[in-house]
Amino acid sequence: MSAMHHSEWSQRTQALYNEQAQRIYVHTDRLFLKLMCFQWLAGVLAALVISPRTWAGSQDAVHIHVWAAVFLGALISGYPCWCAWQRPGAVMTRHVIAAGQMLMGALLIHLSGGRIETHFHIFGSLAFIAFYRDPKVLATGAMVVYLDHLIRGIFWPESIFGVLTSPIWRPLEHAGWVVFECWFLIRSMRENQHEMYVSAERQAELEQTNQEIESRVAQRTLELRKSQELVGQSERLLRTILNILPQGIAWTSREGVVQGSNQHFIDDMQISKAVSARAVLNDLPLARGHREHFKQLQATVLSEGRELANIIKQVNATTGEDRWITLSLAPLRGENDTVEGILYSYLDVTNLKQAEAAALESARLKSEFLANMSHEIRTPMNGVIGMIHHLLDTELSVEQREYSETVKQSAESLLTILNDILDFSKIEAGRLEIESLGIDIRELVEETLGLMAEAAQAKGLELVGVMEPSTPKYMSGDPGRLRQVLINLLGNAIKFTSEGEVVLKVTYSKLEESETLRFEVNDTGIGITPQVQSRLFQAFVQADGSTTREYGGTGLGLAISQRLVQLMGGEIGLNSHLGVGTSIWFEIPWHDGQVAASVSTLQRDDLRGLRMLVVDDNKTNRDVLCIQLKNWGVDVVATASASEALDVLSADDLLPFQVGILDMHMPDLDGLSLAKILSKKETLSHMKLILLTSLVSLVPRGELRAVGVHECLQKPVRQDRFYNCLRGLTGSMDTMEAAGGKLQERALVPQFGFHVLVAEDNQVNQRVTELQLKKLGCVVEIVENGIQAVEAVFKRHYDLVLMDCQMPVMEGYEATRVIRAREKKVGQEPVYIIAVTAHAMEADRERCFLAGMNDYLSKPLLGPALMQALQRFIASRRN
Repeated sequence: MSAMHHSEWSQRTQALYNEQAQRIYVHTDRLFLKLMCFQWLAGVLAALVISPRTWAGSQDAVHIHVWAAVFLGALISGYPCWCAWQRPGAVMTRHVIAAGQMLMGALLIHLSGGRIETHFHIFGSLAFIAFYRDPKVLATGAMVVYLDHLIRGIFWPESIFGVLTSPIWRPLEHAGWVVFECWFLIRSMRENQHEMYVSAERQAELEQTNQEIESRVAQRTLELRKSQELVGQSERLLRTILNILPQGIAWTSREGVVQGSNQHFIDDMQISKAVSARAVLNDLPLARGHREHFKQLQATVLSEGRELANIIKQVNATTGEDRWITLSLAPLRGENDTVEGILYSYLDVTNLKQAEAAALESARLKSEFLANMSHEIRTPMNGVIGMIHHLLDTELSVEQREYSETVKQSAESLLTILNDILDFSKIEAGRLEIESLGIDIRELVEETLGLMAEAAQAKGLELVGVMEPSTPKYMSGDPGRLRQVLINLLGNAIKFTSEGEVVLKVTYSKLEESETLRFEVNDTGIGITPQVQSRLFQAFVQADGSTTREYGGTGLGLAISQRLVQLMGGEIGLNSHLGVGTSIWFEIPWHDGQVAASVSTLQRDDLRGLRMLVVDDNKTNRDVLCIQLKNWGVDVVATASASEALDVLSADDLLPFQVGILDMHMPDLDGLSLAKILSKKETLSHMKLILLTSLVSLVPRGELRAVGVHECLQKPVRQDRFYNCLRGLTGSMDTMEAAGGKLQERALVPQFGFHVLVAEDNQVNQRVTELQLKKLGCVVEIVENGIQAVEAVFKRHYDLVLMDCQMPVMEGYEATRVIRAREKKVGQEPVYIIAVTAHAMEADRERCFLAGMNDYLSKPLLGPALMQALQRFIASRRN
C-alpha cells in the first residue's frame, strides 16, 4: 500500500471509529434518559413505601424523604435527562449523566438510611457508565462517588453509612472498591475500544477495496464505453472507406452466403441492402456465365487457404459490349486459423483494358514511325557517306579534300545524332537488351581510345589509357554497349576540353560478395556547375543550353550512358569543379568472361633486366609508360623534358640504356630534334629509339631513319604493339613484325572475288554498294525489287545476296521467305543472304533472322562493316 493510500486508510479508520463511538454515546445517552426517569420514579415510590409520613407526638406529616425523593430526585435527574434529550452524544452530556447517575445513587442510599444493599447501586451505575466505553466519563462518575462519600462521611455519616459516626478512612475504603471496579471496567473498555478500532480498520479496508473495485469498474466501464465508441467509429470509418473504394467488396460464409458488402456491390448487383445480407453469391450477376469457374476458385481458397486473383470477361446483356473485371479472393480466418469465409473484391477494368489496347497501338505506331524514320533518313545517309568515302579515295586537291572531309564529318555527326535518338527511343520502350559475350578488356579499351585519338589529337590533347595491373584480362558482358558508353564519355571529355589531357582509367575491386570494374574518364576541361550536375543525366540536358552555346550536341549521350550502365547492373556518377575539370565514372559488376582456351597469354618476362629511358612532358603519359615497363621487369628512368634527358644521359657512372622512348611534342625540344642530338653521340649509338607521336603520317619513314629513330608508334599506344615493338628492338622478335609491318598511308584492301547479287531499289544506294563491293574485288549484279531477286537467284549461282528489306513490289523479308521455301522444295543449297536495312531497331534484326536471312547490316553501309560481313560469310563457309 502506498504512503498516500495508507494515510487515507488511517484517516478513514479513525473516522469510522469515531462514528461508531458516537453511535454508542448517543445510544447510551438515550438509555440513561430512560434509566434516570425510572430511577426518579423508583426513588419517590421507595420513599412513599419506606417512610411516607413522619410523627411529632400525635401530629403526622409527609416525611422529608418523600419531598427529597420528589424534588431532589427531579433536580438531580432533570438536567441530565434534558441533555440526553436535546444534546445526545455530546461530551458534556455524558459527563453530566455520569455525575447525575452517581448523585441519584447517593440519594437512594440516603433514602434507605445507608443500607449496605443500596450501595450496590453505585457499582451498578459504574457498570452502566462503562457502556460509554469512555474512561474519562467513568472517572467523572468515580470522582463524584468519592466526593459524595467523603463529604457526607465527614458531615453526615448516618446518611451514607447508616451510623452516627465513622472513621476517616471509611470513605477511602469505599473509594478503594470503586477504584477496583473501575480498573476492571477500564480494561474492558480498552478491549472494547480495540475491537472497535479493529472493526473500523476492517471496515475502512473493505470500503477502500470496494472503492478501488468501483473505481476499476468505473474505469473499465469508461474504457469499454470508449472502446465501443472506437469500434463504432472504426466500423463507420471502415464502412465509409469500403463505400468510397472503386472496387465492389463482399464477404461470404463457407457456404457462399453474403455476410456483408459495400455500397458498390449492392449497386452493381441491383439488390437491396437487406437482400444482399442473405443472398448467395453464385446466384448474383457477378458470377453470371462463370459459375463453375467461381466454384473452382472458391474451393481452392477454402481448401488451400491462399489468395487468388483472376480476370474475367463478361458481356453486357443490354449493350452487348465486353466488360473486363479483375477478381480477387482472400480467405477469412477464424480463431483457430481455419478458413471460415471468403472476401471478394472486384473492379471493372474495362477502361484500363481499352487504355492498354490504345497504348499498345500507340507503341506499335511509334515503333513503326521510328522504323520508317530510320529508313527514310538512313537511306539517303547511306548514299552521302558512301559516296564521300569513295570520293576521299580519289585524287583530290587540298581544298577539295578539306571540303570532302567537312561533308564526311557532318554526315557522321548527323548519323550519331540519329543513333542516339533511336537508342533513347529503344531504352524508353524497354526494347533494348544487353548481350553477354566474352570481352578482352584491354583490347576494347585500346580500340576505343584508338577511335577517339583523332578527335583528341585534332585539339592538341593527350589521350591516355590506364589499366591497373590487377585488372582481369577478360570479362563477360556486352562489348558494343560498353564501347558505346566509353565513346560517349570520352567524346564529351574531348569536346569540353581545350587543353591538357583526357585520361581513361580502369580499375578492378573485389569485395566479399562482389567484383566490380570501374571506368573513370578524367579531363582538364571547363568543368560543370553544381546546378547542372544534379540534372546532367536527364535526357536533352546540356551543361550549356543557351542559344549562344559554344558546344553542340543533343543532350542524349549521358542519359543513354546512364541507362546502359543501369541495364548492365551498374551505376554512374561524376565529380566536377568549374574551371578545373570533370571526372565521370561508372562501375559495373565483373563476371568471369574467360574466352576459349585457344587465346594465348604470353608470359611477358623476356624484357626483364633491360634499362629504358622515357622522355615525355606529360606526367600521366610518363606514369602509364613507367607502370607498363615496370610490370614487364624493365628498369625504367623517366624524365619530363629533353634537357633533363640529356643531363641523365651525360652522367659518367650511368648504366647503359637499351631503349629510349621519346615523345614527339615537347615544349623546349621535340622528340625528333632530341633523337637527332642523340644519334650524333657515339656513346649512345647502341640505344634504340622509339618515337611516340600523334602525327605519324606526317613524318616520312626516311626522315625517321635519318635521325636514328627505329620505330614510330601512334598514341595512344596499344600495349601489345608496344610490347612487341620492344621485343623486336631488343632482339626477341623481328622488328617489322613487332611494329606491325611497314608504315603505309593506306592499308591494303583484301580482294574477295565473290559473285554478289544486290537487291536495292534506291539508285544512289545501288551505286554506293556496287562501288564498295567492286573495291573488295567482287562481281556485282543489281536488281530493283524482291521478285527480280527471287528470279535471279534461281537463274544463276551467286555466292551471296545483299537484300534490302524495304523495296517495292515485294519486300526483302518476303523475297527471302520465298527463296528459302523454293530452295527447300527443289533441294537447292541455301544461298547466303545478308539483310541490308535502314531500320536500326532490335526487333528489325530479329525479323531478318526469322525471315531466313543469315546476317544483318544497318545503313549507312560503310566499307569496314561490309568487309566484316564478308569475313563472317567466309567463316560460315568454313564451318
